[in-house]
Amino acid sequence: MKKITITIAMAVLCLNFSLYAQEKAPTKTYQIGDKVPDIQLENILNHTTHQAKISDFKNKAILLDFWATWCGSCIKSFPKIDSLQKQFPKNLQVLLIDNSSRDNLEKIKTFLAKFKTEYPSFSLPLVTGNAATNTLYHSGSLPHYIWIGYDRKIKAITGPGEITHTNIERLVAGLPLDLPLKEGYHEQ
Repeated sequence: MKKITITIAMAVLCLNFSLYAQEKAPTKTYQIGDKVPDIQLENILNHTTHQAKISDFKNKAILLDFWATWCGSCIKSFPKIDSLQKQFPKNLQVLLIDNSSRDNLEKIKTFLAKFKTEYPSFSLPLVTGNAATNTLYHSGSLPHYIWIGYDRKIKAITGPGEITHTNIERLVAGLPLDLPLKEGYHEQ
């Protein structure tokens, strides 16, 4: 009898663990053509507000740049991307998003202060530690870019090689983007 009770208890315990794991799993990986939900962005640095929603950037195409403080190639591209933002201020909003578990708000604030000593006119908003953006990007290599059109649909998912004036110009003009899917990114 004791052996049966222990076995039943273990089965119930295992069932609870598997149900919990299923509840926490992301329900969707967004792909090219999907509409981006109106997610709440919190902990925004280098911006007029500390919170925003995707819809707050209405009438603009959006480029989400996923990065981390430990990603040298991400940081190296910031001046170029900041320059592109300044070339298209009315039609484009670049958002730098750090979802790295190795970074926190204080670490990113320190990084930003140091970076702005070298690039004082740097004006891109940095979104930090935001669980809502994890629905758009779960894992993989950095940098990682999600291109969003005026209709809030994902137009491309790329690496850094596609970040060019011509491609940004096409995005803000509402033209189709025929960009290669980021190497190593798998749509589900």
